[in-house]
Amino acid sequence: MKKEQEITKELFNEIYTNDKLRHAVAYAHGCCDSEGRETHRLALYGLECYVVTESQILEAKTVHAKIIAKVLRDNKNNLLFVGMGMDFEPTIKDGVGNYRIRTEFLNSKGKKYFIEFGKGMNFDELRIDFAIDRDMQNECGDAHNKQSLFYNYHKLETKTPALKYTYQNVLKLVNKHFNCNFKKMVVDSYNISHDGVLCESL
Repeated sequence: MKKEQEITKELFNEIYTNDKLRHAVAYAHGCCDSEGRETHRLALYGLECYVVTESQILEAKTVHAKIIAKVLRDNKNNLLFVGMGMDFEPTIKDGVGNYRIRTEFLNSKGKKYFIEFGKGMNFDELRIDFAIDRDMQNECGDAHNKQSLFYNYHKLETKTPALKYTYQNVLKLVNKHFNCNFKKMVVDSYNISHDGVLCESL
């Protein structure tokens, strides 16, 4: 990580078009002195550390909120995932370039599900960490026990199909096992967060 530096006006203005920079400024980290008092905020952008002000953070969050609304609106009928892991360059055609992705969605019958995919240990195969029936979870209570009935929907967590970690394979798997009709899969790593339903199959 490089030395802290002031963010220039020119670079800051990129928050309107640069998703990664906007996210870094909006969620700048607090830095404290030896007494634990916060002294300033740092936007960590790649290997660079930029000192940002509260007003800059507020502006980035304001823009961020508008972008979130647009992304959710534009992808309502797409299978929209949040990129939770680090991005990487896929080695296979149509490969998903993020180590861990998750989404919560409504299927074509209005039932709610959560699923999390990731890059498997075996070459370029996908893995499924969670496949949860949210409606059943709400009925059973919020017990975080992997033996609960609402976990391992269609046994996808323990019997993950041997598939390459590609956009088309993830899309087809979700459509098949969750009674969905999504036409396209999208991964967004910087504009949205997993805090409720992200998309809906019509």
